[in-house]
Amino acid sequence: MKANSKTLLIVATVVIALLAGGYFKVHQTRVSVARATPAIPDLGAHPAALAEAVRSVYSGFELGLNPKNAVGRLAQLYHSNGYIEPALACYDLLLEQLDPESGRWPHLKATILSGYGRTDEAIALWRQSIERDDAHFSAYAQLGNALIKREDWDAARTVFDRALERWSKEPYALVGRGRIELETGNLAGARGFLEDAARESRFKIGTDLLITVYQKLGEDSRAQSLLGGTSIGAYPQLPDPWLLETYDYCYDSYQLSVAGGHAAHAGDVDAGIRLLERAISLDPSNQMIHYQIGGLYVENGDLTSAENAFQTSVRIAPDFSDGWIQLFELHKSKGDRSAANRVLAQGYKNCPDSPGILLELADIRSEAKQWDEAIPLYQRSIQLRPNEAGAYLGLGRAYSSLNRPQDSIREIEKALQYEPAHPFALSSVAFWAIVTNDRPKAERFLKRIDAQPRVPSADRQQLHQKFQEQFGTPYRQQ
Repeated sequence: MKANSKTLLIVATVVIALLAGGYFKVHQTRVSVARATPAIPDLGAHPAALAEAVRSVYSGFELGLNPKNAVGRLAQLYHSNGYIEPALACYDLLLEQLDPESGRWPHLKATILSGYGRTDEAIALWRQSIERDDAHFSAYAQLGNALIKREDWDAARTVFDRALERWSKEPYALVGRGRIELETGNLAGARGFLEDAARESRFKIGTDLLITVYQKLGEDSRAQSLLGGTSIGAYPQLPDPWLLETYDYCYDSYQLSVAGGHAAHAGDVDAGIRLLERAISLDPSNQMIHYQIGGLYVENGDLTSAENAFQTSVRIAPDFSDGWIQLFELHKSKGDRSAANRVLAQGYKNCPDSPGILLELADIRSEAKQWDEAIPLYQRSIQLRPNEAGAYLGLGRAYSSLNRPQDSIREIEKALQYEPAHPFALSSVAFWAIVTNDRPKAERFLKRIDAQPRVPSADRQQLHQKFQEQFGTPYRQQ
């Protein structure tokens, strides 16, 4: 028994020593990390909740908070709220000491550095991120794009090829490869990659580059076909889940609204709504955020929430005309014209100088053939916003209904200054040129119409027939 007791005592002593040593080591780590963590900057420009969140992390070192989790949280608090230098210091602690196996931290640090023109450092970090975690596509895409900017075509091609081995239908990877082939003069190769990207993204990604390729290959009809149905420049931002997650720590309502818009534009509408809800919780009296989230609710088919959001936006700011217009459009889309007209009347009462509301009112009066009321509304809308086509077109239609063709064409030609490809405007001016025997002008506009796929084929055929009847010969494009 005595021997057994002695053995147990020795074992207990060893265990206690090991535990004490382990505790001492962990404690030393916490102390060293706490000392290496950057000092709290001046957070006065942000809500008090941010300062409280930051201080809770620093207090957590003393209370036994896991150093890796604590510094990770702190890094994202600083990053998402615009405190770049302390964020970089925290990322260094994570990727060098506390979490050296994760690809998240080098990637997030690289996104900061690339924004400040430190491309070479960012490239090295994205390579490190992929080595640590090759399952995050955004790191591949950012690395490949950075290499393209540096015109390191072979390295960029290798990165995107590696990405396509894993994500064979990823539109951003296909666009990356297409850009490389376009820049290096391989138009056939660029065409293949970009056609795949456009198809996989339903023509949201890569279409602008594909139009350029078609034009360079002399395939103008294909280029024009895409131009007719594409909003050039509306290029979705690259989805980045790691970066998006940092905004869960953001206390800046403006940055949250921007991030929410980017997330939705990249295809993650639910994430966009979540970020905007957080923005509203921080800034509930900002009518623009309510308006923005209303648009995302519409996109998601949640019309009840959308209506509530738009109503909140105009309740906060009754002179916010965009909110009234969206409420009007929402009721109109549901087929409730009486509610739509009621909302529009309220909007006009609060925003009598809104060009958009005046245009909607003018269109309603035109539908009712109340020309004496419609025409002054169109004219006032033009006076307030002379650089948009809608009111000119409405006014032109009104004059046409009153058998004032010269006044009608004058306004429609003004509309073409601001929307040169508008199908109705092009067809109307071409028809007027034909019936007034202005062959050179008719030919100019028929050429524009033939290059514009948005013009219905039936209208195009009728104009060609009218041209032949008027001038005795068929129109032939010069």
